[in-house]
Amino acid sequence: MVEGGDGGRRGVLEGGWRRWTRREVGADGETSEAMDDEGRGGRRREEGFGRLGSCGHGGCSGPGEVMVGGGDGGRRRWWREVMEGGGDGGGSLWREEVMVEEAYGRRRRWRRKLMDGGGDGGGSLWREEAIMEEAYEGRRRWWREIGYRPDFLFLLQTIMTTDAGAAVDFAINMGRMEGGCPLDYNTITNLFLQRNMIREATTFLLDVLKPNLPEHAMLQTRVLEVNLLMFPKVAEAILATRMITHYDRPRIAQLCEKAGLYHRALEHYTDLMDIKRVVVNTHSISPQALVEYFGTLSREWALECMKEILLVNPRGNLQIVVQIAKEYSEQLGLEECVKIFEQFKSYEGLYFFLQPLIATSEDKKIHFKYIEAAAKMNQLQEVERVTRESNHYDPEKVLDFLLDIKLPDSRPLINVCDRFNYVPQLIHHLYSNKLLRYIEGYVQKVNPGNTHIVVGKLVDEEAPEDFIKGLIISVRSLLPVEPLVEACEKRSVP
Repeated sequence: MVEGGDGGRRGVLEGGWRRWTRREVGADGETSEAMDDEGRGGRRREEGFGRLGSCGHGGCSGPGEVMVGGGDGGRRRWWREVMEGGGDGGGSLWREEVMVEEAYGRRRRWRRKLMDGGGDGGGSLWREEAIMEEAYEGRRRWWREIGYRPDFLFLLQTIMTTDAGAAVDFAINMGRMEGGCPLDYNTITNLFLQRNMIREATTFLLDVLKPNLPEHAMLQTRVLEVNLLMFPKVAEAILATRMITHYDRPRIAQLCEKAGLYHRALEHYTDLMDIKRVVVNTHSISPQALVEYFGTLSREWALECMKEILLVNPRGNLQIVVQIAKEYSEQLGLEECVKIFEQFKSYEGLYFFLQPLIATSEDKKIHFKYIEAAAKMNQLQEVERVTRESNHYDPEKVLDFLLDIKLPDSRPLINVCDRFNYVPQLIHHLYSNKLLRYIEGYVQKVNPGNTHIVVGKLVDEEAPEDFIKGLIISVRSLLPVEPLVEACEKRSVP
């Protein structure tokens, strides 16, 4: 018997593995018998499973043979030969390693074939999956029975040199072993990253981090760090799933900002200065995402960020600020939103912000602000409509505004003066500005019943007699005679 107990046995067995590796693994990462012959592959798999099954339930009959029901005596003789350096030097054990390695390789090839549109629709792939899992589980039972602990670090490193995909599968299987992973997660991650196998490291970490445990905070941070530095889109996808939540949020916020993932950076920053610095990157944040983000801010912070966005780019960011103001007008306050647009002298912002609110609001200030903004935007049809339909504006204030702004279309002014009895002021303005056609239009189409008021004011303005007579004749039967006579007598008109 070899001296040294478990250490001696391990040395013999690992020696067999290393010899097999040097002999069997070629430069291209495939075994020398790379399953190009499906018949030989099938026979090898059957032999391997015969040995696995027998070694788990009754022993092995001898080195290099199919171990079926050999009895305890055969098993003891075989192990004695192995431990004393005789027999096949652990070859049978390592042939099991070969079998499982080939199963990994076949599975990878089948995956590639399926991706190319070939194969049988996945049936053979899944049979290989079942074969590999059964073999791997049988091998673990065998290890437990003989008290052997493989050098998982060496095995993983070896598989990495031949097949990156198989290495990921092997690492994931280790992470799912009963009793816990035999290697530290950090160690496995380092092995992948040292070889620049970032994709493989990410796949492994995402599998072992599924429970989302607080003790995995460092690993969660690491998988995000690596991808934010090398593959930001992958990091974005990971963050979008929200499957991990215990990572270093300030650190990830900074990396998200550097990677241009400004929306994700906003989700992680908690300081107003940081938020104001990032939120102005509206060109890289979807409008819908930005609007939703403002719903998470306090009233004061949201108003500050709206000002910051307009300060950086008043024209380019106006529409997004309008959307935010519309969405959260109740929380932010109508007056506060109006003040922001007025602060930047943005009548366009005011117009688009207030437009949907006019139909339901009864606030006179809001109606006046809308009329003012529409007039400044030269939206004359809208000014005319609101002055004609709305019952919630201050007529005197609107009258003064319209008289001062002198719109090219006098219909809004006519609406206000006719509805709220400011006809004398209307006629004075129209006559003084030589807008005689609007005077004619008023008495002929808008309100012929006020012709006597118009005539009286024109007399006061010393308008030409011919113009006044022509105006009276144009109204004809619609003219109320008695009020007209009274107005003329009052002014001593013959």
